[in-house]
Amino acid sequence: MQKTYRTGEETLLRAYLPATLIEQWALRPEQHPLWGVWLKGSLMFCDVSGFTAMSEKLAQVGREGAELMASVLNGFFERMLAIADGWGGAQMKFGGDAMLLLFSGDQHADRAAAAGIEMQAAMGDFRRLLVANETYRLRMRVAIHSGRFYGASVGQTDGTLHYLLIGPDVNRTASIEGAGEPGQVVVSPEAAAELSPGCRLVARDGVWRVRRLKQPARPALEHHLPASSDSLKRYLLAPLATPLLEGRLPSFSGEHRRVTAVFINLIGLARLLETHGEAQALAQADTYVKMLIGAVERHGGFLAASDLAPEGDKLICLFGAPLSVEREERAALRAALELDRELRSSGLKLRHRIGISSGFVFAGEIGSSTRREYTVIGDTVNLAARLMAASQPGQILISKATIERAGSGFDVQRLRPLRVKGKAAPVAVYRLRDAASEHLVEQDCDTGPLVGRDRELAALSGLAREILKRRRGRWAYLWGEPGIGKSRLTRELAAQLEAAGWRQIKATCQMHTWHTPFAPWREALRTLLNFRPDETAAELAERLSSAIEKARPDLAPYAALVGELLSLPVPDVPAISSLDPNSRRRQLTSLLVALIESVAKVQPVLLVFEDAHWADTPSSELLTEVLASSARYLAVVTSRVPEAAPELSAARAPVRIHLPELNQDAARILVTSTSRLSEQVLETVVARAQGNPLFLQEIARLDLTSADSIPETINDVILTRLDRLAPQEKRVLRLASVIGPSFDSRQLYVLAGGNPAPVLVDAALIELGQLGFTRKQEEGAAGYAFSHMLTREVAYETLPYAQRRQLHKRVAQQIEHEYVARMDSPCELLLHHYELAGDQSKVIRYATISGDKALAVFALKESLEYYQRSLSVVSALGKGFEGDHSQLLERLGDCLDTMGRHREAAEKLADALHEWRN
Repeated sequence: MQKTYRTGEETLLRAYLPATLIEQWALRPEQHPLWGVWLKGSLMFCDVSGFTAMSEKLAQVGREGAELMASVLNGFFERMLAIADGWGGAQMKFGGDAMLLLFSGDQHADRAAAAGIEMQAAMGDFRRLLVANETYRLRMRVAIHSGRFYGASVGQTDGTLHYLLIGPDVNRTASIEGAGEPGQVVVSPEAAAELSPGCRLVARDGVWRVRRLKQPARPALEHHLPASSDSLKRYLLAPLATPLLEGRLPSFSGEHRRVTAVFINLIGLARLLETHGEAQALAQADTYVKMLIGAVERHGGFLAASDLAPEGDKLICLFGAPLSVEREERAALRAALELDRELRSSGLKLRHRIGISSGFVFAGEIGSSTRREYTVIGDTVNLAARLMAASQPGQILISKATIERAGSGFDVQRLRPLRVKGKAAPVAVYRLRDAASEHLVEQDCDTGPLVGRDRELAALSGLAREILKRRRGRWAYLWGEPGIGKSRLTRELAAQLEAAGWRQIKATCQMHTWHTPFAPWREALRTLLNFRPDETAAELAERLSSAIEKARPDLAPYAALVGELLSLPVPDVPAISSLDPNSRRRQLTSLLVALIESVAKVQPVLLVFEDAHWADTPSSELLTEVLASSARYLAVVTSRVPEAAPELSAARAPVRIHLPELNQDAARILVTSTSRLSEQVLETVVARAQGNPLFLQEIARLDLTSADSIPETINDVILTRLDRLAPQEKRVLRLASVIGPSFDSRQLYVLAGGNPAPVLVDAALIELGQLGFTRKQEEGAAGYAFSHMLTREVAYETLPYAQRRQLHKRVAQQIEHEYVARMDSPCELLLHHYELAGDQSKVIRYATISGDKALAVFALKESLEYYQRSLSVVSALGKGFEGDHSQLLERLGDCLDTMGRHREAAEKLADALHEWRN
C-alpha cells in the first residue's frame, strides 16, 4: 500500500487519526463539526490474552514494569498493524491490548478474514516471550462482523472534537469475540454471508470458524489529507492539537507519571439508533460528549480515547497525563460528579457507569510507526476499567488510592471488596456519591508550629494596628513558592486578629475555577452573610436581600444580581433586564463592595484572598474595588508569583512580603516538632528540603526505608511546573538530571547529541535559569546546578528506564574520554553512572578501583563496601569471571586484616587461595 506524506504534521495526523475519519472529513467541504455517516464493511476485533498476566507480574517490578509492557505492546502492534494495513484494514481504536479495525470496499469480508489468518500465523513469534526473566505466552482471538457502523463526529463547536464508532453492529462485534478460541478467526453469520465461495467454515456457538479462505486480491490505496487539515487537528488529544494549531509539532516522549484514569461506559446510543434514528442518536451523543469534554477540561483533564464494549460505548479520560494536574484525584472526582449531575438533569435517554483509579503509569505512544495513540499503561488503568465494568448504571466506583489521595470533601460509601480480573486478592472499592464541600485549599504546611516567620507575622500585625489607629484599610501582597507557608502564616494572623475582635472573610481561588467569574467571592459571600447548610434557598435569598437593604438601600433593586451569583431565587426587576453587560458588572461590584463595607463598619475585617495566581479577571477587578474602599480592613493577597495581577495595579501600593526558605535552625525545629528522627536522618531531611516547610514535613513523614523517595504530593507540584516548559527546555532539564545536581553545558551538548543543537541548549539553560529551575554556579565550580534537588529528582523520575540506562552510559563514556590520560579519574562517579546504565563489567572495574583508592587512604569501611559491591556482581555473573572473584576475595582479606578482623580476613584469603589452585 502506497502512502503519501507531505509533512511531519501530516504524518502525525495520519498516525493519530483513523483513515476513515480523514476520508469522511475530506468529503465534507462545509466541515461542520457535527455529522454522522453509516459505514458499510467488516469490523475486526482482536483481543490478546496473556497481557493481563504479564501486566500483573510486571506490576511487581515497579514503574519499569509498565515500561517493559509498553515495549512488548509496541512490538506486537507494529507486526499486526503492518499485516492489517496490507489488507486495507483501517485501525479505528486501540483498547489496551486490543485492536479494532474496519475493512471497507470490495471484498471487505474476505480481506478481513485474510488479514486475521495471517495475523494468527504471525502470533507464533509471540508464543514465548522472555520479559524481565519471566516467560510469557500471548494468544489472540479474532472476531469479524459485517454490517453497518455509524461514524459520528461530536464535541465542542469551537473546541475539542471526538470521533465515535457506534451502533448495534459495533456492540455485536464485541459480543462474538468470546465465542472463538485463542488462535482462531471467527466470523458472524452476517460476515460469513459476505465471504466469497470456496471458503471452508466450521459452525460453533452461533458463529463460524474460518478454516480455509480463497485468497482475495490485495488493495492498492493511497492516503492523502484534505487540502485544509486545521479542523482535523481538533480531533487529536488536546495537548497534541494545541502545538499543531500554533504551527509546532508536539513532542511527548515516554515517561512515568502519576495519573487518575476515568473509564466511562456510556449506554443507550445503539438503542437510540435503532428506535429513534440517526439524527436523534447523533444529537444525544453530541450533547453527552460536550458535557463530558466540558467537565473534564474544566478540571485539567482530557478525553483521551473511546472504544467499543459489549454493551454501549467506552470513553477514557486522563488526569495527570500528558500534562500534570495539581491533585488530579480531586480534579477527576469533581469532573465525574459534574458530568453525572449534568446527565441526570439533561433529559437524555442515556445512562453511564464510571470507574476511577489512581497511581503511577507509563505514559507514551502505543501502536506502530504508522498508526498509534497516546495512552497510559499499568495496573492503575486496568483497575479503572474493572471498576467501570463492576459498577451499576449511575454509579461511580473509585479505588482506595484515589479516595486516600483526594482527601476530605467527598461523600463516599465503602463497599464490599471486589474480586477483579488480574488481581489475586479482592480490592477495596468505594462508591462516590457527592462532593461534600466546594472549598478546596492549596496544600500547605498545615501542621506543626509556625517557625521562622516572626518578622513577616510582625509586619502583618503592625499593619493591623495601623488600620485600627488610622481607621483606613491597607493590603499586603504575600508571595512565595508552593508549600512555603503562605496559608500557614495567614492562619496564624487570623487566629490573632479574631481573638482581638476582627472578622475574617476568606476567598480562595482554585485552578479549576480560574475561568469562572467571581468564583472565589462566592465562598466569601456565604461566610460574610453567615449562610447555614440547613437553610432553604428561599431563606438564604431573604437574608441576602435584607443585608443589601441595610448596606445600600439605593442598590436593593439590584439584589437579584448577587442572587444569580449565588444561585438564589431573588426576584428579578425590570431595572436589571435593561442593563447592558458592563453596567450589570458595575452594579454587581458595587453591591459586593457595599456588603463588605457594611461588616467593616461593625468590626474590622481581615480579608484573605488566597492563591491569586488562579484568580479570574472579574474577581481581581472586584478585589481592586475593595482595596480602594475606605473601610477598616486588612487584605492579605497570597500568590506564587512575585508580581500581582495587572487588574490590581489600580489599587493603592501594597506592603510586599516575600516568604523565603527557612534557615536550617528553623527547619530542624519544624521537623522535630512533628517527627522523631535520628540526627543523621534529620540532617538528610533538612538538606533535601532546602527550607521549604511543606517539603520538610512531607519528607519527614516518610518511613526510614523509603527516605530517598520523593513524596507524591511534592512530585505533583513540581510536575505541574515541568509540564509548562517548552519541549526543548524540558528535554534539556531531563538530560541534566541524568548528569547530577550540577552539570556543565559541554556535557549537555554531548548528551543531547544534536537534539537540541548546542545553541538551543544554551538558550534553554538561560530560560531555565530565569524560571528558577537552575542557577549558575560560582566561579571555579561546574557551570550550572539545579536550584532545588527535588526538582532534579522529579525530572529524573519521569525518564523511562531504558532511556535512563542509555543516557547514563553516554555520561560515563564522556567522563572516561575526558580523563583517559589522567590518573585522577572520578571512579566513584563512573561507578554511579555505570551501575545505573546496567554495564556489569564496568561496575566491577570501577567498584574495585574505588575500593583500592579508599584503602589507600585508610577509609577501610568504604573500601570494604566497594569490594563487596564488586564481588556481588562477579558472583551473579558466575562463569568467565572466576579470576575477578579470587582477586576480590584477596582484596577483601587484606582490607579485613587491616581493620583488625583477622579471623574473617583469614577465611577470605583461604578461599582466594583455594580458588587460585582450582
